[in-house]
Amino acid sequence: MEKATTGSGLRRRVISIGVAVLLYCVLASLAFAPVVPWSSTQVFGCACYDTPQQIWFMSWVPHLLTSGGNPFYANVINAPSGANMLVNTSMMLISALLAPVTLFLGPVSALNVGMRLAFAASALSAFAVLRKWRLCWPAAFVGGLLYGFSPYMIGQASGHLQMAFVVVPPLWLFVWERFLSRSWSARRTGLWLGCLAIMQFFIAIDVLSTIVVMTVAGLLVMGLARRSEVRPWFLDVLRMVGWSALVAVPLLAVPAFYTLAGPGTYSGPPQPLPILDGYRADLLSLVVPTSLQRFGPSTWISLGSSFGDGDLAENGEYLGIPLLVAVMAVTVWRRRSALVVALAGIGGVAFLLTLGTSLSVAGHTTWLRMPFDVISHLPLLRDQEPLRYSLYIQLAAAFLLAVGVDRVVTRLREWRPDRRRWLMGAGALSLVCAAAAAPLWPAVPYGSSNADIPAFFTTAAVQRIPVDSNVLVYPYPAFPYDQAMMWQASAGLRFRLIGGYIYNVTPSGTATLSPPTLSPSTVEAIFSDAVWGIGVHELPPGVSEAAAASAFRIFLARYHVGTVIVDRFGAYPETVAHLVTQATGEQPESIGGVQLWRVPTS
Repeated sequence: MEKATTGSGLRRRVISIGVAVLLYCVLASLAFAPVVPWSSTQVFGCACYDTPQQIWFMSWVPHLLTSGGNPFYANVINAPSGANMLVNTSMMLISALLAPVTLFLGPVSALNVGMRLAFAASALSAFAVLRKWRLCWPAAFVGGLLYGFSPYMIGQASGHLQMAFVVVPPLWLFVWERFLSRSWSARRTGLWLGCLAIMQFFIAIDVLSTIVVMTVAGLLVMGLARRSEVRPWFLDVLRMVGWSALVAVPLLAVPAFYTLAGPGTYSGPPQPLPILDGYRADLLSLVVPTSLQRFGPSTWISLGSSFGDGDLAENGEYLGIPLLVAVMAVTVWRRRSALVVALAGIGGVAFLLTLGTSLSVAGHTTWLRMPFDVISHLPLLRDQEPLRYSLYIQLAAAFLLAVGVDRVVTRLREWRPDRRRWLMGAGALSLVCAAAAAPLWPAVPYGSSNADIPAFFTTAAVQRIPVDSNVLVYPYPAFPYDQAMMWQASAGLRFRLIGGYIYNVTPSGTATLSPPTLSPSTVEAIFSDAVWGIGVHELPPGVSEAAAASAFRIFLARYHVGTVIVDRFGAYPETVAHLVTQATGEQPESIGGVQLWRVPTS
């Protein structure tokens, strides 16, 4: 009988997890409908800006698996100098997890699967933690749903896979709860935190840095609360940190070097501090919706969408008045629970940090300085965007509501004999959950567009390009038209690409997302003008056709370009094609939707 009971309990747990996984996956797929997850021809948004870059990153680890090389420095992009993968959002762990998809279906499919996986996996991570805390299935499911499909997630999943794949923060919180409740030893806690730190490092260093800040803030608060026993408690924390270092340091020592001082690293923040600080919340951000939400007064949506410098991908702080009231009610109701107090503290600290260096109210910046002003001047944290701490507001709100739902469900179980009372209680709970969730209803599905990858790069025709040779492509891969990175990824990173929308170093040592200026600069200027159709001239002012052809010849020889490819993109692709023909003295080969020139190299 005991074995049967154990087997029945295990079966119920498996079924409950399976149902949650299925529902989360269905909802994640609906967010991108009607594009199927494995599509290799459609991308969310446009095939420009960050999308080709992320498709390129999805191909990086599969390329390493098949061709070898230094995982932390790529010489196949930004040729001839290459690029540091760890100062860029290379999300190597996600790339590794989806390597089978990339190898069999291509990197476009891998990104499409990855975006849906981000929703489902993040929700499931929160669900699993809440179940480990013995919350009932409905409460855990609601908590996972609110976390995995929060406004933060809806915003980040519109273009930042590495920021939307947030499975680690709930697990990190769970491990700390085990440690602080004395359920786990310092050794066990440290080993787990070390493993989670390694995972997050190779997903997104930005999120790891915010986790560290939130952890330090929590420890400071705990230290103040436990002043009478701070010495033994502090020693326990030090032991735990030591065990974490034992796991993390050996595996992260070399990657950390590449991140901080390796080739291709830059000094200072990746963007000027005023720009980074612009991505901050408003005092009203919690209650004013944005265009990420399906419902809301148009004037409110217009105001909310202007917060965070108008960047909707980063503007994910909104909770809505019903959820905010529900969360505050749960906090007051369960104020004797250490977990509830901790969750409320996490949400409060995160909210203060999202406000940036100075307080803004209804879009107007005030003189009042905020705690983030300190973080913005710390050497290793200067690249943070304040609004990205909204992740922890959403996490705290989702978990607090889940705690409240669990307590009400427990009461409902006690009321089962009284059917009328049970029905009234269940109806009230359903109404509260619906009221809390309705304002958050996302404005999905996301828009999509054709990846429009020339057949040349996805067929055997690409073998005409010698392996590891330098290739010059029009349109020149730079923001916002970096499609060539997507084409290179679809070809398995077979060749080295001149240029790229990727972080590299300026001559002064600072960061830039623009490709290095290669000389003669006339070539890049011609490519840019041909895309944009600037002015009435097809060539830059003062540049003759003979001078342009000469500049092309010098460029091709100087950077050992073996192949030139011109796509029919932009205003004047025929101008570029004509000049390449003039420079090489060869007619192009039209193949797979592109024009191709083979250039002899010495």
